[in-house]
Amino acid sequence: MIVKVNLMTWNTRLYEYGNIDNKTEEDGKRKYDADIKKCISKHLEDTAEDTLPIVVLQEIPYKIKAENGWRLHDIYNQLIHDFKEYDIVYLKEDEKKKYWHIKMTVIIAPTNTILECENKTNIFVPFKIKNNNAEVYVLGLHSHNADEVKKWLGNHQDFNPDIIIGDFNAGDYEKTNESKAFKNNRENYRKLLESGYVDICEGKNTRKIVLDNGVEYKTPIDHILVKDGLNFKNEFCSVDDNNNLSDHYPIYYSFEIEHCEKYLDAEEYPIDKEQYPYAYECTKCGRVVKNEEMHATPDMCDECSNR
Repeated sequence: MIVKVNLMTWNTRLYEYGNIDNKTEEDGKRKYDADIKKCISKHLEDTAEDTLPIVVLQEIPYKIKAENGWRLHDIYNQLIHDFKEYDIVYLKEDEKKKYWHIKMTVIIAPTNTILECENKTNIFVPFKIKNNNAEVYVLGLHSHNADEVKKWLGNHQDFNPDIIIGDFNAGDYEKTNESKAFKNNRENYRKLLESGYVDICEGKNTRKIVLDNGVEYKTPIDHILVKDGLNFKNEFCSVDDNNNLSDHYPIYYSFEIEHCEKYLDAEEYPIDKEQYPYAYECTKCGRVVKNEEMHATPDMCDECSNR
């Protein structure tokens, strides 16, 4: 069986509401309820069978300053409520004792389809896509520059991502009056690619800002880097440059991976429903399929159905 993975990455710019002048928390909540939630929901819900949708979001607000200190942001509370039926991965406050942050990177996926990995921060979130024998390691991020990505990878060499996805605040492009810091950032981004990754977005512009003189300035600073040599099938990437809800465009990347079934041994039968809640017995060959990550329970195993 082939499983299609649909990734979406998007810097929502929501953290600004309530944290900078002239952008209130109430305005942000209305924008989230009216528009941004719909885009996230559409990606998660508008999928065919045997398709796994995953969302990687940046600049989701977490804390906001209140009269008596800091409290959870209303947008954060609403997002957690709206997607409570999904797995939501991010750096929770109690994971770093009293560590907390204003904004964060958040991963949303159907339940039991991804695994959290160690060494999360508010801007770097490593996770693994589960699909029985097929494992895809992903790093969702919102870095300040490319050097920050290089340092995270260097400090966590036990995590070797197949895909690096998010807002890098860096890219292989030129501009007038380049500073030394800008040139260094571009060179560090190139070194990321040289370390064994391919930019699936192919340098497309992913951010648009309008200058005071009305001129639009576009840059390619959001990326989906895929490890060179991976044999994903039917890859497709698109940038939704018609979406103006944020200064960043949503990016979509789909690919296919092989779903390899596992079977329970005879001594593991009858089925342990607590350990294998989605296991089922093939009506043709009688073998019991573990079905660890798939929620559907077909009549026959893949091997029998393909005969």
